[in-house]
This record gives sequence, C-alpha cells and structure tokens, in this order.
Amino acid sequence: WVFHDDEAQINKKLPKELLLRILSYLDVVSLCRCAQVSKAWNVLALDGSNWQRIDLFDFQRDVEGPVIENISRRCGGFLRQLSLRGCQSIGNNSMRTLAQSCPNIEELNLSQCKKISDVTCASLSSHCPKLQRLNLDSCPEVTDLALKDLSDGCPLLTHINLSWCELLTDNGVEALARGCPELRSFLSKGCRQLTDRAIKCLARYCPNLEAINLHECRVFIQCF
Repeated sequence: WVFHDDEAQINKKLPKELLLRILSYLDVVSLCRCAQVSKAWNVLALDGSNWQRIDLFDFQRDVEGPVIENISRRCGGFLRQLSLRGCQSIGNNSMRTLAQSCPNIEELNLSQCKKISDVTCASLSSHCPKLQRLNLDSCPEVTDLALKDLSDGCPLLTHINLSWCELLTDNGVEALARGCPELRSFLSKGCRQLTDRAIKCLARYCPNLEAINLHECRVFIQCF
C-alpha cells in the first residue's frame, strides 16, 4: 500500500510531460515493467513518444509478426529508429503494417530477416518517404525490384546495406543511384552479380558517396 501511495504522490506532483520525459530514457524492458505498475503508468509507459527508438535484437527469438504490428500501431508517427536484426519470424505482412503506421521512420535494420522480400521495400516506398538508413544485409529474397521501389519513394536514403543479397544486379543499383542521389554509404559485400557498371552508376549519380564495400563483387580497381 505504501508503494501505491508513493505512486499517487508522484502522479500528482509531477506533470505528465515531465513523467513522459523521464520514461523516455528507459529501454524496452523497463518500459514494459512500468506499464504493469498501474493503469496510469500503463498509459504513460506505452505512450508513443517513449517508443521513438526500438532495438529488439535481444528478443529476436521471441519476436513474431503480431508483436511488430502492435508496436507499430502503438508508436505511430513517433517511431524514428527500429532494429529487427535477427528477427527471422518477421515477414512482409508485418512490415506492411509498420510502413503504414509509422510514416516518419528514418532508420530501419532488417539484417538477417530472411522472410523479407521486395514486398517490404514496396511498402516502405509507398509510405516512408523520410527513410534515410536501411539495412537489408542477408535478406536473400531481395531483388532489383526492391531497389527500383526504394528509388521511387525514398529519395532521402543516405545509407544502405545490401550485403549478401545475391539476386541483385547492376540494373537495380543503377535505379537506386538515379533515385537516391544523397547516398553516402553503399555496402554490397557478397553481391556477386554486381560489376563495374554498378559502381560507375554510383559514381555518376551519387556525388556524396563516402563509403563503399564491394568485397566478393566482380569489380575491378580501375573503376575508382
């Protein structure tokens, strides 16, 4: 009972804005624990403003589609950064909900999400024009169509990791370079179908390019 009295005093003495500010420094686990304290704290802890940056790597084995869909709806336009690295149960349907619910997302890590395909990139293109950083490392179903969609709808893209997306070809890279001239980092380790032509397109259309990884690509040094 003393605990509940203390909680009531905190709720009365501190304005909602300050409580939300305090909660914004907590990680996902701590926020979930706070949400179980009381109805009032549940509302505060699950407020979308506290969920602007989420990293679920530590829960990769437990995270499934419905979890991401619920988080997406809860966060809405507040979500800016999301890492689903290693969450292999996540598929295109969940990512469609994410894209539709969180149009202001700027950074998305889907590394090793092996069920992700071009469909997800089409959703991002349609709903997430502010996307700047995208990691698709080891997403084997991603093809040139994904890069074409990203070039059409995500012109602010500055960093992209396509390592081990082995279906990609020069055509996809050219489309990306033409539509995303702000690119500064292009990682394509293990994309064995890429040749000199892809790199020439990046050099031509992306003048701000600072970092590039071509390990195990069929590219010759004279391209640079």
